Amino acid sequence: MQQLIGIFNAHNGSTPADMIEALFHVSEVANDQGMEALLVVASKNGIELPEGDLTPADLALLIWLYDPDLLRRANCERIVLRFQSFYCFMNRTLEAPTFESPTDQVLNRIADIRRPVGYDVVVYNIVTGELRIRADLIGERRFYCRLFSEQLFGDPEFFEHGESFNLDVIYRIGEDVQSPAMIPSHRQ
Repeated sequence: MQQLIGIFNAHNGSTPADMIEALFHVSEVANDQGMEALLVVASKNGIELPEGDLTPADLALLIWLYDPDLLRRANCERIVLRFQSFYCFMNRTLEAPTFESPTDQVLNRIADIRRPVGYDVVVYNIVTGELRIRADLIGERRFYCRLFSEQLFGDPEFFEHGESFNLDVIYRIGEDVQSPAMIPSHRQ
């Protein structure tokens, strides 16, 4: 599978975009956590599974062939629901403004502005009015805040408040975060 992914990632432009997208989503969920999500999708949508052992990649491909949107959604939900991997930014109003889905023109402008080397994800929560960003570098997160502020709300400073919170430490350390050993004056 990894060799095939490498071949398609090094394509010369002749590989169909749908094939590359399918491979992307299949490879993203081809693991134990992805398998759980895929089994739920198959069950909820009445997808009949063949006899025998299925690998996560087999099941992902089966779901893609049944309905590509189901696999896209399963992969996106898997990413978004891993909340601890996001940095959160509140907007300047501290409320959730009325949100209108961006037009294709706006989405194309956003897509054309930056194509990151890494795998960055930006999610806008219409209920809370916060922008969630999964990107490693501070400069990239600032870039996305400005880009989405300007393109979605017409105000480059809309998400000016900066990071609202980050729970990475709690998710990484768990209950030990409450330990006196975590307080700097108690470390030895």
